[in-house]
Amino acid sequence: MTASKHPVAKPTYIDDIADMFRPMDIGCMANQGVDLDSYYGVKLNADRIYIKTRQGVMPPDPEGRWDDAMLETFHNWIAQNYPHGKTQRGQLKLMAKATSGLRIRRDIATYSQPEIDQLKKAFQGIMDLPDDDPNSYFQVAGMHWLPAPDVYCRHH
Repeated sequence: MTASKHPVAKPTYIDDIADMFRPMDIGCMANQGVDLDSYYGVKLNADRIYIKTRQGVMPPDPEGRWDDAMLETFHNWIAQNYPHGKTQRGQLKLMAKATSGLRIRRDIATYSQPEIDQLKKAFQGIMDLPDDDPNSYFQVAGMHWLPAPDVYCRHH
């Protein structure tokens, strides 16, 4: 959590808001169906978050409570229509957060020929499945956007 003495006048999610939520806050609220670990989740719940933090109800532990500068920074973010931000520092920070503890996909250029052949065979296998099979290429690709134009990637 970012504790500051001065509010940020023009905060962005990447640089100023994302760090306001500790892992324990994220886990606690995830159990209640509130996503504090993504821009979209925080934006969707921003008014509720602001009210609860201002009331001192959230976070529940006294040492996690937001100070006046954090409250004003969050309020400024809402008032300025939830700017996401694109700074290099912020992007690197989010990338590090997103990849901590996760497996990084191996670069295909490092595969041996037998591994490439095995990968091709696996892809052909899922492409040969009927479209309505949950393991088909059609269904797996649908997770990322296809086939409906108004359905967005679950990975944001």
